[in-house]
Amino acid sequence: MEPKLSPFYISTRGSSASEWLAKMLSRHPQVVCFRSTRGFPPYDPGVGPQMSADAFVEGLSECIRATHGEKTFGSVHGYHGVLAKEPCEKRGGIFSYIIRHPVSRIHSVFIFYLYEDYYKRFGIPVANKDVHDRVCSSILADSDLMRYAELFEPETSQVSHFDPLKTIKRFTRKVLPDFVINSLIKQTTKGKYVAVLNTSETKDAPDERLHASILFPALINQFFRYDSELFKGCSTLSYGIKMEEMVKSCEYFKNHLWQRIAPQLDVTDTYLESIFSGPRFNVHRERALSPDEIWRSWPAGMKEVFLKYFECYNLSAVCNAFDYDISFL
Repeated sequence: MEPKLSPFYISTRGSSASEWLAKMLSRHPQVVCFRSTRGFPPYDPGVGPQMSADAFVEGLSECIRATHGEKTFGSVHGYHGVLAKEPCEKRGGIFSYIIRHPVSRIHSVFIFYLYEDYYKRFGIPVANKDVHDRVCSSILADSDLMRYAELFEPETSQVSHFDPLKTIKRFTRKVLPDFVINSLIKQTTKGKYVAVLNTSETKDAPDERLHASILFPALINQFFRYDSELFKGCSTLSYGIKMEEMVKSCEYFKNHLWQRIAPQLDVTDTYLESIFSGPRFNVHRERALSPDEIWRSWPAGMKEVFLKYFECYNLSAVCNAFDYDISFL
């Protein structure tokens, strides 16, 4: 009798190779891995009806049943934190999460959001590969970011989906003083500021430095909350999948990651070769910066804000558990 297949769920946030992983897992003839969806059909978030994590994982189980147990179904990057853990495990499924060095993750996700939601959105001609140098040498080179970090105090409740643009709107409208709002728009009314952010066709971009100054602590606070919640909410390190090893090591992929997907199914050398012989995804630099190089390039204000949340969420325990070097912090 063939072993019974069960659903899997991999929790993660941005800048963790989730798109690559979903594609590589779905390349296996007996695996289907969705990504960044909360519904069936598996539309992107915000498109179509959104389901609870419990209903979604039940849908994955029904997909297995509908294919007569010939394929296993799972998903990655949709329900963040531990939202899908209990729904998955009560159905005999496997819940996991992707972890990444915190300096590299924040570096990557900050560039992504700043590029997508600011430069690209407002048609400002700055290439993705140039964002880091622009931030460090100019935009935030001498900024006091701690005053903006005060808007995003560490929280202990379970995290919810994070929309940085909504977060900026919410705190700008309700918390930031008038002198900040005045620097964002030509008119000084709060209502018009919200309208600027709500109108995708607007030609008036918010102030670049202020936008980046609010975004950086907001992202760190939310992403470190996820890392802390997942680390504390999962009983063993086996739940964690190191992104750095996942994308480069056949051995790690086969002996650790695959055990979190479908250990009953065979992994052939041909399948593994197809994964690691292909081109890299979403690469913007010829050589990625190391965490140490990123840290040394950040201005003092960025380092100070990073350390505030790093200490508040006790990320040193996470780094030590997963053998990440933080000796340079």
